[in-house]
Amino acid sequence: MFCSMCRANLTSPVGVSLSVCPFCNTDNSPKAQVPTGSKEAMLYEHIKFRGHRAYEDKLFLISLVSDIFTDNSKLKTTLKIAINEGVAVKLANILILDESEQKLAVTKAVTFFSEESGVEIVRAAEAVRTLGLGIGLPESTFQGLSEDTATPPLQTYSSPILNSPQPAPTQMTTGNSIVRFGRYDWRVLERRNGQALLLCDKIVEEHWYHSEYVPITWEGCALRRYLNGEFYNKNFSDNEKSRISERIVINSNNPWYGTNGGGNTNDRIFLLSIEEVVRYFGDSGQFAQGKGFITDEYNQARIAKDDQGSASWWWLRSPGHNSRRAAAVLVDGSVIVSGLRVGSAAGVVRPALWLNL
Repeated sequence: MFCSMCRANLTSPVGVSLSVCPFCNTDNSPKAQVPTGSKEAMLYEHIKFRGHRAYEDKLFLISLVSDIFTDNSKLKTTLKIAINEGVAVKLANILILDESEQKLAVTKAVTFFSEESGVEIVRAAEAVRTLGLGIGLPESTFQGLSEDTATPPLQTYSSPILNSPQPAPTQMTTGNSIVRFGRYDWRVLERRNGQALLLCDKIVEEHWYHSEYVPITWEGCALRRYLNGEFYNKNFSDNEKSRISERIVINSNNPWYGTNGGGNTNDRIFLLSIEEVVRYFGDSGQFAQGKGFITDEYNQARIAKDDQGSASWWWLRSPGHNSRRAAAVLVDGSVIVSGLRVGSAAGVVRPALWLNL
């Protein structure tokens, strides 16, 4: 990018403000090229007011799109995933390129986002365009974007879970019961044979699924070791430990992409799987459709909050669309079956256990 007044070459990584030319003090802030009052223009104004560091503030951007895109849940969900994947930072780096280079860079950003997250290419392009306009990229950068990004066939996997009848939509009944055990309140998901399946009612703490961004399954991940080691030992007395049942946990392949779920495990503390979230929180039929996300009338019930009432996304133990990703429930309660990066520390833990009654 060049200064509009003195034509100085303003090339610098994101993190160094280029809004004012250091040579002639001309304001070179990107000017939004979207209709006044549009959602993209609202996004632009908020980001511009916050400054260049807004690109790197994922919590701020996620909160912003949640407030602005209230009437388009699909786009809102895709935007949140794009932000979590660092797409906003990638687009901010495109600002310093010449216009002739920007379109190619945007196309690459769409491809990266789609391949990394498993989001359909058309939805990825829509989210990138929305974020790009909000950051200040010109509308011309996105013209013909949908034609430039071919739509790959959806990956499908023949699973006995997908091919079997799913229960009709029902609200939780058992799940409305809360009990106190150890240091936390737990939601009762099921009672069976003198035992109860408990899910922590609120967010416990922030923790990565695994300490590195590498292929991993629940069987070998750092989060499993933590929950059955340090977490188990520090949060329960000896008497409480004697009531927690060690169970065989079934680690199925991803039901839509076929990603290997790893071996079954013997766990006292574990995370829910995709199938268990659907079973215990309600099934609207989207689980059997294979669209990358489950977002339905049960979103509200799946939202996890901390003691201050702030919501966050929480990990599931199921793999995502590749072995470097794990499924999760997002801030708005939708389920991302294609998963998020296992090395992300932004996700929170909502453990589950079987308790002897």
